[in-house]
Amino acid sequence: MKTYPLRKFVHRVLLVRLGLAAAVIAVVVGLITYHAQHLQFQREVADLERRGVLTILEKVRFVMERQLTAAVTALRDVLGHGDPPVVYRAGRFVYVQVYDRGSAVLADQAVSDQPGIDGVRAFMASRHFSFPGPGEDELLMTSIGDASFVFVSAAVADQTGNTAAFTRGMFAVSP
Repeated sequence: MKTYPLRKFVHRVLLVRLGLAAAVIAVVVGLITYHAQHLQFQREVADLERRGVLTILEKVRFVMERQLTAAVTALRDVLGHGDPPVVYRAGRFVYVQVYDRGSAVLADQAVSDQPGIDGVRAFMASRHFSFPGPGEDELLMTSIGDASFVFVSAAVADQTGNTAAFTRGMFAVSP
């Protein structure tokens, strides 16, 4: 067995231990940074989703005022154009449903060119209908296949501010 002088042995042991400590610290800092960035990304996507719902509701209010129609009729008109309801640089709505208090679907729209749209439809069908109050929403981040989505539910108010219907949708996050 080879022996080393004490000074050389201590020097090597210290270098190995310092190297391992530095590697462990780097991994821990990396994990903390990843987690913080992931949470920030989720908040940003949720805010974008909320803005998308508000954009749809603004379109509905505009149609209601212009055509003097009910909220549900205006929603059907807005969703009936065949275009994606809301598109942003960070993603787009790929499936939107409007339903009443009895959970009857009044209108829906799906984007046909979305990969995995059948999985999105299956996810929507598996979720219970929620009934948030006016100005409230419910958000859920999920993954279907390799794609990230945000599921949202919100109330739709009529001209008097009463809840006329509810909407829920899936927002596909751009990779």
